[in-house]
Amino acid sequence: MIAIAMKIKLWATVLLLGFHFFSSSSQSKTLWFNIDCGSDTPRVDANTLLQWDTDTDLIKSGIKVYVSAKQKLDEMNTLRFFPTGQQNCYDLKVYKKKVRYLIRAGFFYGNYDGLSSPPTFELHLDGKKWMTTVKTSMIEDPVYREAIYEARSDHISLCVVRVKDGGVPFISSIEVVPLEPPVNHYLYYRMESSHTFNLATRVNFGGDEYRYTAGTSPDERYNRIWTRGETPPNCEVTATDSDSTSTENDPPREVTKHSVEAKSFTNITLSVDISQTPTPQSAYVVLYFAEEKNLTFRDTRLINIYIDNRLTSEAGLDFFTCQVVTIYHVIPVGPSMSVTLAPDKYSGLPPSISAMEVFTTLDKSSAPILHCRSFFCAFRNFVISCICLLLYLA
Repeated sequence: MIAIAMKIKLWATVLLLGFHFFSSSSQSKTLWFNIDCGSDTPRVDANTLLQWDTDTDLIKSGIKVYVSAKQKLDEMNTLRFFPTGQQNCYDLKVYKKKVRYLIRAGFFYGNYDGLSSPPTFELHLDGKKWMTTVKTSMIEDPVYREAIYEARSDHISLCVVRVKDGGVPFISSIEVVPLEPPVNHYLYYRMESSHTFNLATRVNFGGDEYRYTAGTSPDERYNRIWTRGETPPNCEVTATDSDSTSTENDPPREVTKHSVEAKSFTNITLSVDISQTPTPQSAYVVLYFAEEKNLTFRDTRLINIYIDNRLTSEAGLDFFTCQVVTIYHVIPVGPSMSVTLAPDKYSGLPPSISAMEVFTTLDKSSAPILHCRSFFCAFRNFVISCICLLLYLA
């Protein structure tokens, strides 16, 4: 009887932990705020199982319309356009202030007005310019603008702002996700809370576009969209096998399963368009490196990282974990920025890369370029600084 009771207690504990895990996972998704602008009825997406609400209670201006050019994403099949007013603002209630949020606005023109004239306009967050311009187009894919932003209160104002000769602005979707990672993850921890960080690019090299989907891709915990990256002509796709668990910024496993690698000991050069964001600006660059399968401990990979032809950091081979290199502040010299991965003279393997993210923010300081591969690197630098100060005061 005692043995049976112990087994019952054990299974009850397992079921309780499983329920707690499921509830915690589900609860985090309930904090995601998804708005299908221009839609008449709320719905649950069949692929993501996420709730999409209407924008009826969030804004009083604008006109709802269906888009005849149908998209596979249901939220892109309706929009709200604003024929009057200099700016039209959404009042977004978030669940907690002093929390950073991923805010993404989506736009699909679809020639809804029959004019074949996609408009250009601005976006503002809480009265401050978010994007210099949103340039919509006639292409069949949606245009997204995304930022990481800390809420000053439990409401965020998102405004669509008309510009001279820009046409009639509109919006198709709004997504808001709180960035509160698990205890063992460090999520863009070097971004200052006083800055808005605008996404310039988030690229998955060697793989397809990757976003959250219930069941098939639940490991994207923050609803980020990793776009398919072009493979440079001097590179080939390789399979990688690095553990991304507890990795800085919590990249999904699928993104670190592939890399692009130079076919010989040549540079990999990546160009990033940053013309859509306000100037002057600083860039926040994140590079993800995962290693190939079947390497031996005699293999070496040393990569020198240049931004706009300036050596800013380096990366080395790590057999078992995904390595992350964060570089900030980077001061761009023009509307585009180049990231070059060059083989070090002591490297036994050519350069490779799995993924890249680049954000920009208004430059409010002249701080030097800093780079760090992990939270512990930053902590180490902090400790060293404290020791130096104590030695100086002694």
